[in-house]
Amino acid sequence: FFERLVPDFMQYLFNLQAQQAYTTKEAMAAFMAGFGMIAGAASLVTSAALTRWMLKKVGVGKTLLSAPLMSLLGFAAMGAAPTLPVTVGANLAEGLPRYTVFKAAKEATYTTAGRDVIYRVKAYIEMFVYRFARGIAGLILLFLTGPAFLAWGPSAVAWAAVPFALAWVYAAWRVGREHRRAEAAKASPLAQKLMAVE
Repeated sequence: FFERLVPDFMQYLFNLQAQQAYTTKEAMAAFMAGFGMIAGAASLVTSAALTRWMLKKVGVGKTLLSAPLMSLLGFAAMGAAPTLPVTVGANLAEGLPRYTVFKAAKEATYTTAGRDVIYRVKAYIEMFVYRFARGIAGLILLFLTGPAFLAWGPSAVAWAAVPFALAWVYAAWRVGREHRRAEAAKASPLAQKLMAVE
């Protein structure tokens, strides 16, 4: 839920700052194309260079914290300095792990569930929960920014997103902890005792 809700705040702020900086369609298209090319290349390099290493050395649980922590830092930076360069940096810092190492760690959490559970739960999450979260994000953003409601600017919206990012950090931490327990339950009795001692 938070994986889809929180990035919508980031995307809103990114688009808002870009539209204010690039007032013509041509300039906006050129900016978005350049940003997309850089983000795509960076994601490719990160996926190839870091994903396996992070999952193996850092672990699934800690890797799950990468995207929410980057979101949290990004919103704090945008709240303090709501400028296009800061917003571009925050968007890259959040999106890079979310589409690479975080995504791999998230998919790895399904490996401890049975096949029948995966088919039922994964489809429900991806078809209902994700869309529901994005709908809620849209309503919250409408309430925060709409002229008939609070009409907040970029800085206030960024600070308003911080509690949601904190909730995502907590949820990711809990999922990582549950994944570790599920892995331990599948392990040998000796490995389970070692996990309990840790």
